[in-house]
Amino acid sequence: MINFNPDKTRSCLTPLATCLLFLISQTIVAGFKCDESPAMNTHNDRFTDPVVLNGVSVPADYPFINITVNENPDAGHIFFTTAWMPPHYSMILDNSGAPVWYRKFEDAHVDFKVQPDGRLTMTDLRNDQYIAMDQTYTVVDSFVVPRGYRPDEHELQVLPNGHYFLIARRDSIIDMSQLIEGGETKARVYGNSLVEMDADDKIVRMWSGWKHYHMFDAVHENFQNIIIDPVHMNAVAVDLDGHILVSCRAMNEITKFSRHTDEVIWRLGGANDYFTWPEGEDRINYQHDIRVLPDGNYTIFDNGNFRTPEYSRVIELSLDTENWSVTKVWEYRENPDIYTPYMGNTQRLPNGNTLICWSNWELPKLTEVRPDGSKAFEMDFVNATLRTYRTFRFPWNGKAAIPYLIIEPGAYCVTLLMNKFGDPDVAEYRIYGGTHPNPDHVITTTAKPFVHLTSELQNQNNYYFRVTAVNSQGQESGFSNEETLFVNMVSPGENMIMNGDFSDGLNSWTWQILSSVAANWDITNDGELHCNIHAGGSVATLIQIQSSNIQLRYGNTYLFEFDAYADQNREAEIAVKKKDPPFTKYSQTGLTWLTTEKTHFTDEFVMKSPSEFHANVRLDVGGSDHDVYFDNITVREIITAEAGQARPKFNDCTLMNNYPNPFNPATTICFSLPETSHIELKVYIITGQEVTTLVNKRMSAGVHQVIWNGKNDFGTLSPSGLYIYKLKAVNSVKTGKMILLR
Repeated sequence: MINFNPDKTRSCLTPLATCLLFLISQTIVAGFKCDESPAMNTHNDRFTDPVVLNGVSVPADYPFINITVNENPDAGHIFFTTAWMPPHYSMILDNSGAPVWYRKFEDAHVDFKVQPDGRLTMTDLRNDQYIAMDQTYTVVDSFVVPRGYRPDEHELQVLPNGHYFLIARRDSIIDMSQLIEGGETKARVYGNSLVEMDADDKIVRMWSGWKHYHMFDAVHENFQNIIIDPVHMNAVAVDLDGHILVSCRAMNEITKFSRHTDEVIWRLGGANDYFTWPEGEDRINYQHDIRVLPDGNYTIFDNGNFRTPEYSRVIELSLDTENWSVTKVWEYRENPDIYTPYMGNTQRLPNGNTLICWSNWELPKLTEVRPDGSKAFEMDFVNATLRTYRTFRFPWNGKAAIPYLIIEPGAYCVTLLMNKFGDPDVAEYRIYGGTHPNPDHVITTTAKPFVHLTSELQNQNNYYFRVTAVNSQGQESGFSNEETLFVNMVSPGENMIMNGDFSDGLNSWTWQILSSVAANWDITNDGELHCNIHAGGSVATLIQIQSSNIQLRYGNTYLFEFDAYADQNREAEIAVKKKDPPFTKYSQTGLTWLTTEKTHFTDEFVMKSPSEFHANVRLDVGGSDHDVYFDNITVREIITAEAGQARPKFNDCTLMNNYPNPFNPATTICFSLPETSHIELKVYIITGQEVTTLVNKRMSAGVHQVIWNGKNDFGTLSPSGLYIYKLKAVNSVKTGKMILLR
């Protein structure tokens, strides 16, 4: 079931209907079919209100939650983030799945949790730090590592005295050919150290991974790679005696360090295990978590990589440091087993239950189990492509000092969403707007947590917005965050691309070269875009020309048109896509064959994905040394004959572009299925020889993601080069290209 309360929403659609639409947009999910979808965004309903959940308005790309078990769980709120692909949200939910607080970031802010001092912390890796927020959601502190190091994203632990522990990264370039046959001469070897800092950001003590660990103890690491991660610290905990625990994933080891010296107290797991395990008991493998319980036992989220067969679990251990023996006190495994190769965590809750985050796409992001293994709570994202890093429960009672503002552009209006989280006494929001920063003119007010702006704005102008909240006594809060937007409201039938005919030169277009290719761009005497390519590299994506801020709404029909030709016959990849990873392709175009004759290309497509307000037209023209020319590029919304007509059924499978591409050492391949079916996903070299079979089994309807680590069926690393991946499913064959760089 989807646990939203439609009686508490101010939206023109119930949250359930919106979630159904989201499910439908991923072909067929959870048994809902496309022709059962409610109408949305018809031309008679130009101003579709955003979804409001328990008084909180949420954006179009908000990661909705599907709760499947809710049977008297722990009372704590749920803390989690989306990672690592956008949209990047940090979120607090209640047990109904409704948002208590959220914030959208440009990059992932992970390890989101409440510290013992009551503050919220999360990563801010763009600024090489962690940040802390108080109960008003105001950033009040930051946490850093010593100069010369970079903070690792895995863990921050803050102590009551203000000291804190972080994992510090400093990599080295090593000639591995001197240490192992076939090693790279300039391999980058990741270096992890654990550091304690005081409240003034001064170093107290550092436990160096280079000193205490031998890289070749990482038995599953490939030391012939150009990038080597032999330790991979990923969790930190303070033991009951004050000494420090650190999890080293790549070494299958938990290390206990003395808090007062640089010495190792004991090692659990891995090549240097101090302990004897029960006969027949599986040891930890690539674990992602270590926590200390009040009785001195330890819980570990054990991912189980390289176990045969691979499975993930939570394990509780008692350690006897006199006889150096391990006792397994408790274990939780799904039946049948499930497996996540990375991330995840566990937390023992105040009510005695155990929280488990399975993290991976296809697995629940929170399973709460009782001591007997029965489930009290389970939830996942509605969007099956989203992951999370860790999930927690904590008691929480936050109240925002100022509203939080998000802007969503539209074809007919600009929509502002504002929330003063945790404050029930908001009589109205005041909207300040203008064409200069720090606007101080109120352009409108609203009692709702959103507003549509139309006549208040002049089209083709850049605007700045900020809002305040006014309570029932007339007291006004401080200003929200300030957001800016170029207003480009376009009626159906009008071109949504600015300067699509290049009459204004190269304005509104961007040029990007992703590798060591040689090319430039200009405008010809005939007013066409000319891509002058001297060395185009091996794949189309190495040279990209883009125009952004195209607004596509779910279920609507669009016409994509352009004129193009080349100085010699060649391919180019021309499409309407998502701006950010995974670069979902919305149009039906892709690899287009260009000849020396100027040709007009057309593509009518239905927006099958959730609404996107910043889509791109992308002209990927690498992969060839031949020049290409473009003109008259348009994307227009088609006005349908009947408003609210039935949406088309999606009967075909979809294969998306792999990401990253080019890649090293691994890449992710995404595809969706309209129905349960047997599929094959294989990788070939460019001449047609098979490299490996990634999937050969029956899979359910929905979105799936598969990782290729660059190895063939024999476990040998594949060389650099161009590869083809081919999906056979639902009576169709789809192919894509990717490039591996060693």
